[in-house]
Amino acid sequence: MTTPSQADFRMPTAAEIRAVSPKANSALVQALIADKEQYTRIGIDSPLIIAHFIAQVMTETGGLERLDEKLSYSQKRAIEVFSRAVLPAAKAAELAGRPRQFANWVYGNRLGNRGRDTDDGWMYRGSGYIQLTGRTNFRNRGFEIRMPLEDDPDLARKPNEGRSAALAYWDAARINRPANDNDIRRVRVLVNGPAAHGLATARYWFSQIWTKIYRAQASPLEAGSVVVPPPDDPALIDALLNENGYLPGGLEAGTDPAQSREEAVKSFQRDVGASETGVLDENTLYDLLDAWRLRDIREPAPPRPESLGEQSISFALAGGSGSAESTPIPTDAVQGSGQTVADVQIRQEDQAALAGARAKYADYEMGAARTNPDLWKPSASSRLIRVLRCNRPRTSLPGLSFRSCSRTGAASNSCAAAR
Repeated sequence: MTTPSQADFRMPTAAEIRAVSPKANSALVQALIADKEQYTRIGIDSPLIIAHFIAQVMTETGGLERLDEKLSYSQKRAIEVFSRAVLPAAKAAELAGRPRQFANWVYGNRLGNRGRDTDDGWMYRGSGYIQLTGRTNFRNRGFEIRMPLEDDPDLARKPNEGRSAALAYWDAARINRPANDNDIRRVRVLVNGPAAHGLATARYWFSQIWTKIYRAQASPLEAGSVVVPPPDDPALIDALLNENGYLPGGLEAGTDPAQSREEAVKSFQRDVGASETGVLDENTLYDLLDAWRLRDIREPAPPRPESLGEQSISFALAGGSGSAESTPIPTDAVQGSGQTVADVQIRQEDQAALAGARAKYADYEMGAARTNPDLWKPSASSRLIRVLRCNRPRTSLPGLSFRSCSRTGAASNSCAAAR
């Protein structure tokens, strides 16, 4: 059944988008609003949901200025943003004003990219109406939405294809539900990840879009349930300054809010190399709205440890007791060569065997109430089972075998696995 809100739903006009974001690129605006049917087909069919979608697009694209990440840093700004371990001062000087080389250095060995000596950092830089960064993310997003983004990353940077990719991701991530619940934090988490970087920016854009475009279109129930600050509320700017570290903890009690805000804006302007006026002009506002990206670059997902050291695994069944001591099973960390092999030359029959392979566990390992005596014959002295070194087959595959061995009781040191 169509609700009144859905019946009245319409796409924004280009003039309405530019009233919200004066710096919006005309081609990006036209592509964003071009195909209402594509939106309604995935359930974006109410003022509230479309307002959340556009707010996230504004957050990801710097107010629809561009579909790829800004990477042209001055030497001073680059040193402020990145640690010396990532970007030494000499390297910052070398890469200043060279976005392609900068991207390959900063992103080249992260996020599935194949190294700083490749062009992956640049090709898989942040891109799209809902941006993705890194070869792995392009591959995964492309798989989710059935678009060859890894093979042709420029698709994400084209207006129409980029819109389709963003809508497909929105649908795949099931963001309509939190959007319909007006849960902007959850929407941001689904777009950006658990850290929800850019939440204050998303709140700012949502306030502008809802108040200036969609509140008048909403049903009385929907309009009454959505409470947002006025577009010119200083609290929106304070939240932006706070999120980016310029008003940590917010305004202090007993201080002049306007003075504190002015000093915070001056500090931000100093950091981005702008004139320190303390006035939030249009350029400063756009820089502040886009500042959350630096946190995304500075705070990547935790890297995999270089060495895992020695590990051991043991299983202890409930019930019974025993005094046997287990010996850890050492596992050596393996480091690859880092080289990409075009043809690994795996035989067809081996590929088929690997595809169908699965681990085979005895019932006792899976916590079953009964054990198969043909698979396991524990000694009568102990019901405590500890996994030690491997001597018996567990999983068989042509040319491959995985083995395990067990110790059952203080006096026994022989394999008791399947015979």
